[in-house]
Amino acid sequence: MRCRGQIAAALGLLLALSPLGAVHGAKKKQAPVSDETINAAVDRGVTYIKNKQRDNGSWDGDRYGDGVTALAVYALIKAKCPLDDAAVVRGVKAMLNTPVPTDPKRAHIYSLSMAALALSAVIEKGKGKRDTSVDVAACLARLRETADLLVTAQHKCRGRVGIIRGPKAPRIADIQAVPNTGGDGYNLDPFRKIDGGAWGYNVADTRYVDNSNTQFALLALRAAQNIADSLPGAKISIPREMWVKALARLVSVQTAAGEWDYGTINMGTKGFRDTMTAAGISGLVICLSSLIPGPDIREISQTPEIRKAVRKLERHVYPPANVVRFHSTGLKQPNRTGYMFYSLERACLLGGFKKLGTHDWYSDGAAELLAAQHQDGSWSGAAWYSARASRHKAPKYRDNTIETAFCLLFLRRAVVYTPAHKPYSP
Repeated sequence: MRCRGQIAAALGLLLALSPLGAVHGAKKKQAPVSDETINAAVDRGVTYIKNKQRDNGSWDGDRYGDGVTALAVYALIKAKCPLDDAAVVRGVKAMLNTPVPTDPKRAHIYSLSMAALALSAVIEKGKGKRDTSVDVAACLARLRETADLLVTAQHKCRGRVGIIRGPKAPRIADIQAVPNTGGDGYNLDPFRKIDGGAWGYNVADTRYVDNSNTQFALLALRAAQNIADSLPGAKISIPREMWVKALARLVSVQTAAGEWDYGTINMGTKGFRDTMTAAGISGLVICLSSLIPGPDIREISQTPEIRKAVRKLERHVYPPANVVRFHSTGLKQPNRTGYMFYSLERACLLGGFKKLGTHDWYSDGAAELLAAQHQDGSWSGAAWYSARASRHKAPKYRDNTIETAFCLLFLRRAVVYTPAHKPYSP
């Protein structure tokens, strides 16, 4: 893994997905965790995140600090903290007091995406309320600006080669309808014949694109579109062509086995197929739900590319008992990563999968997380997760805000819903 990729993982966005319940053999089935126990764990995690907030309302995160602050605010809101909660109010003010970077080289896609998710959550929670402790109108204006920047940051790609450079003729087609296979989901073959679109590390990044930044941009733009759909006068416009290009990109880089990896073949960044396969599932569902009139998740989930990917995801999360996995990050059991749980949760909730095969992924994941929670309410992962000042310290001395936020999002089943989920209530 490149040094650059390791630094970017300060947002926890690149770590591999650890299998549930498998070290060197099958683990005994865990008893379901009660809602009361989960709620208590969430409360302890919320307290930890609040205790890590700095005097200016932000959270530490090196050069991705803006993204970590947005992630913390997003996790607090999804953990059911009210808008007048002191930590939420201070966090939102810190976000609004930090202008969107005008230098495209400093406008990081991870940070912009997390900001859009947090701002959308604030606006959603503030709808219909006359008096709130946060400036919802300012949040809407910032969301509009952030969404526009994310749209412009999408790079045109062709197949697995990556960004298109030079005078090559475009192959973008305005596909007005996604072909329905008549009971077996949708036919995505037409999207293999056109140029795709994806995102890199920052707005100006023209070296390469990757599936990790892409998935967060898609989540953010879908959240912004939800606000536009539910709030008259929001003045947020996500072009249809953006979803078409993103879908074409995802289809073109899915492997024959049904997986996705972090980058493309020419980048030399193959790997991380666990989390990236979950991200690919989420991306396909988001794009299809955004393109199909009156979409139904039950029909979308039957699309061959999604079904194949779900089978691979199940094998990654629940490998056969005789399979010993060593991850590309060097992590081994009993290490867990919050991003693994967040990736799994998004893929399954967006795809409408209550189980992976015969496995109750949420019950198993919740049991894993509750067993791994520290006494201070946090969860910890690899050293990459921590702020620079604490990255090389013993785990108990690290700043675990990022890891804890991702785990809270899993436990609270936080997801950006689409029109394919009924009832659609953005």
